[in-house]
Amino acid sequence: MKEMKLTQKNLFLYGGMILAALAVTASIIVSFRTETSLRQVEEIIERQVEMTLSYQTGQMDNELQKISVAGATAAATLSDAKTIDDNTIRTALSNIKSFTGAYHMMYASNEGMAVDQSGNEIDLSGFSYVNELNKAESRFVYLDDDGINNHSAFAFFAPIVSGDEIKGQLILFLNPEQLARVNRSSDYANSYFYLVADEHQNILFNGGSLADSQILDFNFFDNGSRLALTSYSWANFTRSVKSGTATTVNVKTDRATYHIFAQPLSTAGWTMILGVPQSYVDTKIAFMQEPYRTMKIELIVIFASALVLYVVVYIIAAKQSKRHNKNLEDKADTDQLTGLTNKLATERQIKEYIESKPSGRGVLVLVDVDNFKKINDTMGHAFGDEVLRQLGLRLRNLYRVSDVVGRVGGDEFMVFLKDVQDPAIMKREANKIITFFAGFEVGEYVKYSVTGSLGAAIYGQDAQTFEDLYKRADEALYKSKRNGKNQLHFYDELNGQNDEEKK
Repeated sequence: MKEMKLTQKNLFLYGGMILAALAVTASIIVSFRTETSLRQVEEIIERQVEMTLSYQTGQMDNELQKISVAGATAAATLSDAKTIDDNTIRTALSNIKSFTGAYHMMYASNEGMAVDQSGNEIDLSGFSYVNELNKAESRFVYLDDDGINNHSAFAFFAPIVSGDEIKGQLILFLNPEQLARVNRSSDYANSYFYLVADEHQNILFNGGSLADSQILDFNFFDNGSRLALTSYSWANFTRSVKSGTATTVNVKTDRATYHIFAQPLSTAGWTMILGVPQSYVDTKIAFMQEPYRTMKIELIVIFASALVLYVVVYIIAAKQSKRHNKNLEDKADTDQLTGLTNKLATERQIKEYIESKPSGRGVLVLVDVDNFKKINDTMGHAFGDEVLRQLGLRLRNLYRVSDVVGRVGGDEFMVFLKDVQDPAIMKREANKIITFFAGFEVGEYVKYSVTGSLGAAIYGQDAQTFEDLYKRADEALYKSKRNGKNQLHFYDELNGQNDEEKK
């Protein structure tokens, strides 16, 4: 009985402590409601606005990145083509169209003759951007007139290069009004402006739902120095823009005070500058300052929350524990150099797929870096690590998220493409790696070309288990190395040899 009473007393004390804690919490909330300064609330709202603008800018950067990746990939494919005919061009442009928001695209020769995605021939000799055709680097260029639809455009130029010779350019056009479409879903959509500046702080384009001639023109950076609330804030703003970091500043014109936010569009090397009136920020601040429910209701809610406090704490603790365990599992499965799955995790994922889909189809590709010991011996192990790191990153970007890409040895990688039924598609997808190696170079100052040998085997045709599939792919890899390296062989190509030759 004594033990029972002690337990009840403890429970009473614990309950009193909980009630006391809730009472203290209620007091803190009341104090916060009455004593928090307007400036503190302003900082909260400004951070919310900046986060919203940052998200919208990131969406636009994603659009530019999709065009950049698709254009560069198509250009690399055309660079490796023996001949570039109309059919090859149409195929490349059609593939780009399906992955990007580009409204127009074309292939242009060095002489200024172009073919667009519809097969129309266009003479670019009189166009403003004809001088861009002989440049050897991929780049974004802003055009006042695209020469096609008579409106401005963000154009991405992807050179098609063979050795030192520029064969031509892929040109992809993105409508700058895409910026407005990106921001249309935001709650500030009816009250904002934006500008795009290049790396030299030249204003390329402006738009939005607001028009203020004092700031929305091509002398933005000159005008801003006069309109900023303090000279220091403007100096800090321009310095951050030059260094490619996000920044904010407040400026005041005859019409209004604006909260301006700059975020780098890293894909193009430009800066996105968005502004909203301070009145927009003030409206959100006023909303936060509206009276909350009466103190009685708040206290009822607080005390009622005590009933579910244990459940909430338990759920949070369980989620944290699960997240912690997941992080440990991810670290255990990750190759620290490349960020890909390691050997054990790669094999486990492939085996899980085979077990779950015994009648499925896929292809296993083994990738072995050619002459990797020579790279380490001549360039150093740090350079060798960078080769593996870059190769892992780019191999991962070649394929779907659902496909398995892992590093399974010192210089050996494994790719497993899931749910691919057509052998022709399997071989095409596997050949992406050979195409990639054709332009794979590592080094910041001295470019070092790296090649790889590949062996592939088809799950469901060459083998039904991982072990047999790996063995078949390894035999095909040996064939590639024996035949001079830097090539791909499928196991089914070895069927004309006897077993001893395969070995």
